[in-house]
Amino acid sequence: MTPIAADEGPSPIEPATPGAAPASRRAFIAGAATSAAALLANTKPASAAVGLLASDADKSIRTDYNLATGTGSPVAVPLDDAWRLWLDVKASWQQDQLYLPDDEVNLDSLPVNAPTGGWDALSPSAGIAIILPATVEEHYWGKAPLPRANPRNAQQVASLDSPYIGVSWWYRRLLPPELAPGERLVISFPGARLRAEVYVNGKLVGYNCIGEIPFTADITDALKPGDKNMLAVRITNPGGTFSWGDYPLQNWGKYRFPISHGFGGMDGGVSMAACGPIAVDDLYVANQPNPRTVTLHAEVRSSGPAYKGMVMFTIMREGKTLWRGGASVEVPAQGRATVTAHATVPDAELWDIGRSMLYRAEASVAGIVNSARATDFGFRWFSAEGIGTNARLMLNGRRVFVSSAISWGFWAPNGMFPDAAAVKRDVHAARSLGLNCVQTHRHFPKASSLVGFDHAGLLRYCEPCGGSAIWDETIQRTQPYPKGPIDTSGKGGEPVTFANRYELAKICAMIKAYRSHPCIIMWSLNNETGANLHNPKIFYALRKAHALDPSRILVLKSGFGPQGEVLALPYSSDLTYGDSATHHDSGWHDHHNENDQGVYQDSVYQGPDHFKCRSVNTTDILMWGEAGTGNSPDDYAADVQWYRRHRAGGYTKAAAEARLLAYEIFLDKYGFREAYPTAATLLRQVGARHYFEASHLLENVRIANANDYVALSGWESTTHDNNSGLVDSLRLLKADPALMRQANAPELLVLHARHYVVPQGQTAVVDAYIVNEVNRRGRFELHFQAAMKGAENNPFFSTSSPVTIAGGNMFGQPMQLGLTFTLPHAGPVTLTAFLTKPGSRRRLLQRTEPMLAVNANPGRLPQSLVCVDYDGTLAPAIKRQFGMTPTTLARQATPKTILVSSGGAPRYVWPRQPHVSVSHATGTDDPGLYHDQYLGKVGPVARFSGLAAGTIKVELFFAEPVYNKPGERVFDVALNGKIVWQQLDIAREAGAKGAALTKTTTINSRDGSVTLSVPKASNGEPIFAAIKLTDSHGHIIREVFRRQNYQSLDGQRWTPVRYVGFDWNTVLSETLPHVRQGARLVLLGMDARDIGEAAQCLDRENILKYLGSSGMEATPWIGHWYFSRRHWLLDGLPSGCVLDWQYQAAAGGDEFLIEAPGMQAVIGYGCNPGPGLGFGAAVVPVSHGEIVLLGVPGLNAAFIRQDAGGFDPVAAARIVYNAISGA
Repeated sequence: MTPIAADEGPSPIEPATPGAAPASRRAFIAGAATSAAALLANTKPASAAVGLLASDADKSIRTDYNLATGTGSPVAVPLDDAWRLWLDVKASWQQDQLYLPDDEVNLDSLPVNAPTGGWDALSPSAGIAIILPATVEEHYWGKAPLPRANPRNAQQVASLDSPYIGVSWWYRRLLPPELAPGERLVISFPGARLRAEVYVNGKLVGYNCIGEIPFTADITDALKPGDKNMLAVRITNPGGTFSWGDYPLQNWGKYRFPISHGFGGMDGGVSMAACGPIAVDDLYVANQPNPRTVTLHAEVRSSGPAYKGMVMFTIMREGKTLWRGGASVEVPAQGRATVTAHATVPDAELWDIGRSMLYRAEASVAGIVNSARATDFGFRWFSAEGIGTNARLMLNGRRVFVSSAISWGFWAPNGMFPDAAAVKRDVHAARSLGLNCVQTHRHFPKASSLVGFDHAGLLRYCEPCGGSAIWDETIQRTQPYPKGPIDTSGKGGEPVTFANRYELAKICAMIKAYRSHPCIIMWSLNNETGANLHNPKIFYALRKAHALDPSRILVLKSGFGPQGEVLALPYSSDLTYGDSATHHDSGWHDHHNENDQGVYQDSVYQGPDHFKCRSVNTTDILMWGEAGTGNSPDDYAADVQWYRRHRAGGYTKAAAEARLLAYEIFLDKYGFREAYPTAATLLRQVGARHYFEASHLLENVRIANANDYVALSGWESTTHDNNSGLVDSLRLLKADPALMRQANAPELLVLHARHYVVPQGQTAVVDAYIVNEVNRRGRFELHFQAAMKGAENNPFFSTSSPVTIAGGNMFGQPMQLGLTFTLPHAGPVTLTAFLTKPGSRRRLLQRTEPMLAVNANPGRLPQSLVCVDYDGTLAPAIKRQFGMTPTTLARQATPKTILVSSGGAPRYVWPRQPHVSVSHATGTDDPGLYHDQYLGKVGPVARFSGLAAGTIKVELFFAEPVYNKPGERVFDVALNGKIVWQQLDIAREAGAKGAALTKTTTINSRDGSVTLSVPKASNGEPIFAAIKLTDSHGHIIREVFRRQNYQSLDGQRWTPVRYVGFDWNTVLSETLPHVRQGARLVLLGMDARDIGEAAQCLDRENILKYLGSSGMEATPWIGHWYFSRRHWLLDGLPSGCVLDWQYQAAAGGDEFLIEAPGMQAVIGYGCNPGPGLGFGAAVVPVSHGEIVLLGVPGLNAAFIRQDAGGFDPVAAARIVYNAISGA
């Protein structure tokens, strides 16, 4: 066994050579000709400096596998090196005929699609040299002929989609071995995307159009024996997605099939093997309830005459044969047959979590050379037991809890296919965080990753991409399904459409290829489907899948709870299902609760009967399948360092460089450098904020003994639209993993405070639990103490109590609930709990947890405080919080401090109205612009400002989402009070439901502002999709009627609509004279966009320059964060740090960006995908006075209404106190 060597340190930083293989990959290619072990053994890990643990931990990760995909011919020769990649940009492919495996088309009848310019175009000098795995995007992202961004525009670079849509050629020279009579030479491909046409010497020898599935090509008949041969693979990429979504169907000419990740390329592990005329084509090792027994299934193929004889089976470990057997088989000429043998190895060591005891099974045809097939496997048994009574997950006869995270299958640097080094980083990261599983979520699993998990003793849950396409009937079905009992037989469920057939073939290929991997514990057909269980295609697919691998749990879907779930247990023919109408329950409950804002809030745990992911249901398997854990940026410095160290290109490289540079510039320019010496300091603090919340949510799941499984959302972050990952797409950690590893420990004490931020002098309440998967049981003493941080040896509160630990299958148990104490001082507090045996001082378990005591009112406030607000709620809040009664502007001639709150003013006119969707707008090149819309009502809609006075062009975008005929939705549209479209009927003007409609007009604005309103609605509710305004100077405002930003296909960013809200113009005109005479003006906005409106007014007064906003970011899996510098505005609170649980700033994020002489930026803002940097709070000097701008969302509501949903009320009170009391 060869451990991986420790990293030898960074390579000199050199510019990347276009097309050159990364240094680490060149290293392992050197030995590739001799064995696949060399392919995996000679890679270097990233060091701790780029987000991993110390290199000593790497030594336990095995890489000496000689079956690169876990199965195959034992004499296969790897072919991952010496390839060239050439982009055939002129190739025609759009109207090609496509073929699926069940078409059984003769390759000789298919067209030969030669390279543009003929086969000589594939010369030794054409294109670039590459090593597999690789994608076009790895080498050409952001470069011609792919889409490019303006390199001076960080936002464009960071958000660029740069797919290569079209044909690429992957080719190399091949010197075949000498074949004996009747032997065939077969090349095995672990996967490619999307369509692969395999040619040898210009002859088509292989074809596959199902993305990423394994396939083979028999190249025998095209060979030139004894000569060098040209192996060329024509890859066609029709496009795809770089987001997590897998539910749309993609178009290719007349065909529709499930969309998948938009990379085009080939997986590694390509190999060549000579196969005898009779050979074992597939070897499946099926585990049994007796974990030391397996069933071996060998599929035998004849490429010539019929055969009758013996198939010999062996089971080995480390070269030693432990079991032999044989079975007779009859194979028809040019046909196949399957033979089975049962094997029991009484002394077999069981494969288990963290214990990767792997064995090798081999099957060969007696007397036939090169007929063998080998498969690695483990003796183990995983299932669900006790459903309906006391349900639990069992591995090798004991209860297990599965702690996982969902992976979307993005692998930097190439995007799709992990190499050996990436697999090692993946394993290392999972171990570092304490996870025992990773979900293959919305993407096709990769063999190399499964092999790595097999060897690491880690689990995998596997679902393919686009599973719902199996039962999609949107095209051909016109009649409703029958009501009544649900038929689970699958009768009449054969696939009909191309999409049905494509996806069923993909799922079956997944199961057949990977069913021997011990790491895989279960299969799922789809994520979050609301399919109608009366559709027979569902049960047809489930029965097909379960027949291919009856040894594992199979479910229809992950998510959406028990309704509509279908469960197949190992070796059971029953398909149990969840249907509330008939009171059926499958017994498998998978709940998704990804709605999370990225920072710990007290709402996560409010008490023993009220916490997130709590369950008391012991009769069903309880899984939290997308447990939202927050979001964070990647450590861009670590990513850039990795790319430079390995002298590699990659699809995330330019974005990481652009984001890193933007952060470094921002920290210097706005005074944050003292708090954050490097951008990495800040980024990893945000990562630590993420890990704090994730670890506490994980503890929530584990203290509820009824829970069986958690899958955190998510595993890796993606480049553009998902940043909930605990690691980035290179599998580098985002922060110190200690908290996560602690939360995943097999045994731990858990301390959960009901409030983590508590006013000084008030009482705090803490609950103590134990998580116990090691069968600790008996009587013990639980000790608890609270102390000011730094004075842990002198606690201000301590108590001890006897506890009895149940042990056994009681994994989560309360120890002491309602520990109550008073916080005597302000400052950080350390809570400590430890467990001893009665009468002993030795600590068996110990846990510490932070808390913060805040003095929200440390002294008297100025008696001349003036309050201005919208709804009269500000003065009572001041009275409640600080015990004083403020005055009004009319009663105070010379105010020293003026506090303005816009709270209570109308925000969006349509803030809580249901939104509607147009799944695919027609008549437009950008259907996504019309996808989300808000239903509104009569009245003002939105106000737009910051444009030049004069003529303004206004374009409004509509698409009717509901009605097919005219007259159902009719309303008037006005701009600045003047009706510009009367009786607008979208369906009539667009011509059809879902058809895009653009209305254009011009108006004259005296101040550069435009107000959109609906004076009248004759029928139905008014609706808008987007608006674009262009002034006479060419300045453009693009806004969408939704809550999230939108990036159009041309790369333009559309932000959510502004609201018609607080009258900042009037308030500022009344207060600015006092500021110029020396008063402090505190603007307590509802959020940063609200403060942005005030800033635009101040811009017009030449007090500051308003530079705009990135737009609202409230999507839980994308995320935003706030960070501070040391400043009097944050006295009494942590500062010079990321706003974490001490602030609980969780409201939908936004920022404002301003510049002014002498300005002090106090709270900064960042968001994904970024850079999107700006401010949440700032202080601007004005003549003899100053203006304090408070724009962190949730701060206003937390102070005025004690609303903790977006900001901690105690922290909010102290910030307001600081703002009005002064430096």
